[in-house]
Amino acid sequence: MAVQPTETTPLVNTRAPVHSQFSASSPSISPLVNHIQLHGLQSLDEDPTLFLDPSISPVGQVSFKLLVLSQLYLLAKAPVGNTGKNIWEQWSKECTLSLDAEEFQRRAVRTWEEFLRVDRSTQEIEECLWTPFPVEQGKSLSVRLVNILKHPDAPPALVSHRVVILSLYHTWTHGKARIPAGVVHAVDILLQLGYLGLLSHYVLHPPERPIFANLDSAGAREVLLIIYSTASLLSPPTLLIAPFALVSGAFLFSLPATPFPGDTSYSILLGALLLHVLFLHLPRFPSPNFLISPQATLPLATLLWHQFTRTLYPCILFYFPATLLASFFLSIALEDSIPHIPLVFTFAQTAPMETRVVFCALWFILVFLMIISSVLLLLFSTTLPSQTISPWDKYSMAVGIQSRRIFASAVATYSVPYYFPPPFNLLQILFVHIPQVLSRFFGWKLSQVTEQIEGVLWHLTTGLIVFVVAGCWLWTVPLPALPLTPIAQ
Repeated sequence: MAVQPTETTPLVNTRAPVHSQFSASSPSISPLVNHIQLHGLQSLDEDPTLFLDPSISPVGQVSFKLLVLSQLYLLAKAPVGNTGKNIWEQWSKECTLSLDAEEFQRRAVRTWEEFLRVDRSTQEIEECLWTPFPVEQGKSLSVRLVNILKHPDAPPALVSHRVVILSLYHTWTHGKARIPAGVVHAVDILLQLGYLGLLSHYVLHPPERPIFANLDSAGAREVLLIIYSTASLLSPPTLLIAPFALVSGAFLFSLPATPFPGDTSYSILLGALLLHVLFLHLPRFPSPNFLISPQATLPLATLLWHQFTRTLYPCILFYFPATLLASFFLSIALEDSIPHIPLVFTFAQTAPMETRVVFCALWFILVFLMIISSVLLLLFSTTLPSQTISPWDKYSMAVGIQSRRIFASAVATYSVPYYFPPPFNLLQILFVHIPQVLSRFFGWKLSQVTEQIEGVLWHLTTGLIVFVVAGCWLWTVPLPALPLTPIAQ
């Protein structure tokens, strides 16, 4: 194999490795990955005992082999840096890595198919997907096969395998040990919808500006909005946390007062609410796309987002400066020509003008998106196959694979022993993460104590809501039925 491991070579190319419990005798991933990279593909055939470790079960050996092969596939798919002026050398390296990636994927799928040739229980399949292995010997950082499946470059043939999806569905609807991952997600999205309800109530019925500034103070509604938006900022930094940053900043920079109509901070809240509503339709979590049937709604969201980023987004950027300038001149020209239509209904408190403008804009945006989405689906439907193997692939294999990766990421995220959605994650950081960091810094042994505290906090906060939602979930969410046609490899 042409690529040699260096000091900068990633050991496990996953976005979110997990700190899971594993046996002290479990083999680590990085030594074997580096060994195969150093000695080439032929080392897999020269030494058949590479993946045989007596310290783990036969199912664990299969999981370990799949994890190593998948990691090698990810490394082979990584972009090749510019090698300088030698064009042939760069082209040759790219061709070699492409062939190596195909070989690693072929071996991974063959290993998985050989594992399924005998009758396997649900627990054995879950053990293969969820068994953690240390990244490096003596380190606490570990990774599982499910962490590889959610990677953007995960082996497509493994991600789209029917048994993998069935196992993920089972974990989503029934859970691995205690609570189904779908129930935890439902709690997460319900809390976010409650936050959006409070934010909508605030922009529709904002507090009146006091005559004396010292008489103004934030109420319970404002405090809850600050707590939730601030807690949401502790998530991994992506574009999706931008609305929470806007809400948190609008309130914090207005202290000791609160945002009032006419203030810049109030306009920021309106923009954040608009973004929140739009972001609910993206292929991400938490999202209503996962509440009904992910295989029905997630591919559509993935398709629309993919088409938007590939076609509509460049067009919007191209026409945005001219549209902004035209809108400015149009608003000046029609300043005194807008007809005043009498209100049919009279409310106790009229919403501020800024709120009415933003909700009007949101309405037009949603109508625009519905029209564009319909046009895109109409155009895209002409290229769709008449028969699809799986509901995931009804919009194309590429969209289906990407949707499965997003679903695998959601299952892995909500299947941790104690998941704390905002705002309860503040308690986890305060009473669990900070003591763990301090204990490692000072050499204290508080792991068992912090684990017990984490369990108690979860049962007193998230667990109470989870058990209520779970009572309805298990009666209303059956295991989705998938077609029995096997996926062609």
